[in-house]
Amino acid sequence: MIKRTILILEDDMLQRESLCRWMNEYAGRRSISLQILTAASIAEARAALVGHPPVFAFFLDISLKEDDKDHGGLEFSRFLQETSAYRHTPLIYVTSYGDYLKQALNTFHCFAFLLKPYTKEELFTQLDDLFDSHIEQLYVRDPEGIYHALSLDSLLYVHSEGRYLHYFTGEYEVRSRQFSMTELLGKLPSHFVRCHKSYIMNTEKARNYDFINHYIELEGAGMHIPLSRTIKSKAYFQKNKTGE
Repeated sequence: MIKRTILILEDDMLQRESLCRWMNEYAGRRSISLQILTAASIAEARAALVGHPPVFAFFLDISLKEDDKDHGGLEFSRFLQETSAYRHTPLIYVTSYGDYLKQALNTFHCFAFLLKPYTKEELFTQLDDLFDSHIEQLYVRDPEGIYHALSLDSLLYVHSEGRYLHYFTGEYEVRSRQFSMTELLGKLPSHFVRCHKSYIMNTEKARNYDFINHYIELEGAGMHIPLSRTIKSKAYFQKNKTGE
């Protein structure tokens, strides 16, 4: 089951509750394990990021009223842009004010927007686009600032070495400092499992598990990666894939 965390920043309680209710309904239809964090202010939103799994996407009300000043989702977007872990996380703006959208689209990593009042069907369409686009590909930035669209179907494993993560497909390797291992696991589908302190593997590409010599054979000639000595059977991988 896919596991994802979404944060909603919305100061209208009824709007927050509607979004949560509809998102949970959507998650049930798509067999997604969805954790929803909610916040009514920028301070609450920043606090919600502490001690929770990495956020997969943000739903932000552009116009929040705090202390008679219009801060809103755009200010929180600036904070996210300055936070390396969330600089490229999808932002979906929720607003009644079309005038703000140009700034949101041009300045920040805006994935989409919902104009109030929106329907459940419109929300579901945006969620479809969000989940489908991020399940199939992972966008990774290399040290030269070039983005690589990695097909998750071809990604065999990720190796952490020093300050870099090395992404290995059957044909090439991409090196990046964009994510930590924990941050990356929060973005990948559940069939990607940490099999060693320095390795994340695509369990759909496993050919054989050797629990005596502690290695995993992957698809492709000579593709072997270490297996942690604490992992004793395939039950570990099934447990992590299902989120039990």
